[in-house]
Amino acid sequence: MNPTFNTINEVKLSTEAKIARDFLNDKGYKVVAYSKETSSSYVLTDEKLNDPSEPPYQKLIWNQPGISTDKYMGKTIFNERFIVTNHHLDTYPHGEGKTYVDVMVVDGQPIGGISAPVTKEKLVGAPYSLDGKPLEQIQNK
Repeated sequence: MNPTFNTINEVKLSTEAKIARDFLNDKGYKVVAYSKETSSSYVLTDEKLNDPSEPPYQKLIWNQPGISTDKYMGKTIFNERFIVTNHHLDTYPHGEGKTYVDVMVVDGQPIGGISAPVTKEKLVGAPYSLDGKPLEQIQNK
């Protein structure tokens, strides 16, 4: 089942979603839609990071440069999901000219996120960094 996205003008955003939206706008992306249904929050713990029921790319998300699990351990992570345009992945082959973006917000600050092209077919594999780089290529050393 595909998640429901509402145009950004049709939805009342939470405080965290507004922070994430403004962060995306400041990066030059045009926010066109938001999904309350697939946005979520969780407390970051070692158990969460090592939970086999989590997506296999979960650890990759937390191993991006500038994102430290130590700094955010025990904190509530808000994951806000949008569709944007004016993104590097808008030109993805067989894409629809738009990009899914998840922004992580902690203590009222955006700390990073992930992205994936909007396509008709389901993509397999890890998502991209917020700016559209393959996560496998940008890991902390």
